[in-house]
This record gives sequence, structure tokens and C-alpha cells, in this order.
Amino acid sequence: MRILDCKKAWLAALCCILIILPGAVYSDSKQELPELKKGVIDLRSWDFSQKGPIKLEGEWEFYWRDFLVSSDTKPLQRKHDGYVKVPDNWQNYKLDTGIKPTSTGFGTYKIKIYLPEQKSKYRIYLRHAATAHRLYMKRSDGGVAVLGGNGIPGTSEETTNPSFLPFSVDFDASGEIELIWEVSNFHHFLGGIRFLPILGQGSEVEAYAGMNINYLVLGAILIVCLFNLLLYLFHRDEKTSAWLALSGVFISLLMIIEKGMFYHSVKVYDGSLILYDIIAKLF
Repeated sequence: MRILDCKKAWLAALCCILIILPGAVYSDSKQELPELKKGVIDLRSWDFSQKGPIKLEGEWEFYWRDFLVSSDTKPLQRKHDGYVKVPDNWQNYKLDTGIKPTSTGFGTYKIKIYLPEQKSKYRIYLRHAATAHRLYMKRSDGGVAVLGGNGIPGTSEETTNPSFLPFSVDFDASGEIELIWEVSNFHHFLGGIRFLPILGQGSEVEAYAGMNINYLVLGAILIVCLFNLLLYLFHRDEKTSAWLALSGVFISLLMIIEKGMFYHSVKVYDGSLILYDIIAKLF
């Protein structure tokens, strides 16, 4: 009876942790945020040091089957095919040109950002884009700089090298800039920028994006797992304890994987896609 009561107490504790977990891991501000509409967002009055990072969520210009920077023709001035929402899969949209992108293919996302006139160091973070991408910044003087990316975006499966890694980069900027994101996908059933790009300053960006695990919650879950595992080892008839321990381990692994820690150890080389496919199909 004593063991049963103890198990009920720990089960109640685990339920409380699961209820608290979403609020403990994620937080969002209720303040009014600048909107990204028709490919433009105005952040000139946004104080990053006081208000923190901002999500680049909204309507991005989209150019299907075109790389605006790396293409030989460099069609930077051509009209976009329409607007797509970020984050989302590009095949969910029918463009102004009447084209409906397929899951596999390539294209370019572009937005214009108005930043404060004083030059500052910014950081942009993206958990993942399906499945290879390269980010460029176009300054107001017309100069274009490559900021980085993951994998090698290409115009075919043969020229694309996918990568399932989080991406972040620091850069100096001021005034009017354009972010140009070339993305290709030939290795996943969903294509495009499916996660939120976050713009901010310093390490706050990853924290805002939810990349920082709440180790207090994770530790509490693991303690519950250990307790139930010990109960099962000493009382093999207590099958519920074994299931509770396994459930806790599963939840802990989900927290670690979802926060991107596992992705940092996974990269695709030379077309070896077995591990990539396993992870990609889960997300």
C-alpha cells in the first residue's frame, strides 16, 4: 500500500511537470509587434536592447525556381512570383503567376527591413529550412554579402547537399537592408522555410527561439524516471513504474531533440542520407 501511495504521488508530480512544461519552456511577449507585410518590416523604432528579439513572421516575397544571387543571370531586379507566409511549406501556396510550387524544387525568399540608422551587430537564427539554404544581405548601396547557410542549395538533387542543422549568424547592419534566402529541397516531402527566423542581438536570440532547455524541468523529469526505475527493479510486479520511467525518458529525449541539441551532431556528407531521412521525417 505504501508503495502504491508513493507511486500515485510521483505520478501526480509528473503530471504537474507536464502541465507546467509548456509555460516553463516557452514564453512570448504580449507587446504589440511590428508586422511583416508584403515583404517589408519597419524596425526603426524597435529597441532590441529593451524589447528583445523579433520574429520575422509574415509575408515574404517568393521567387520560384530562381536563385536571385547565386544564379548566373543574377535576376535581383525581377518581379517576384507572389508572397508566401513564413513559417510554412511553400507547396501550400498558389502564386500570383498561377504557379503552385511542388515539395521538391528551389526558390528565393526576400524581405526588406528598415533598421535604426545607427550601425549595430545583429544575429539571425533559424532552426531549419528544408533542406539546404544560403542567406544573403543586400545593403542600401546595392552591395550583397553572403551571411552563411547550411548544406549546399542547388537546382537539382545532384547539385543539392542537404543539412538538418540549426543556423545562426552575426552581422553588422544599419538603415535599409534586404534579406535574400535561397532555399532548395530535393530530399524531403515538405519544402521551404518551415520554422521561424528570429532577428535580434546576441545570445538572447537563441533563448527567445526556445533553444535553451529548462534544465530544472528536465532534471525533475529525470528524477521521476530514476525513482520509478528503482521501484521497478526492486518490485518487478510493478509494471506501471517501468512505463512511467520509459515515458519520462521519452519526454526528456523529445525536449533535447526539439531544442536542437541533437541536430548539432547530425550532418549529411556525400549524399549519405539514411540518418538525415530518419530525423527529417520526424519533423
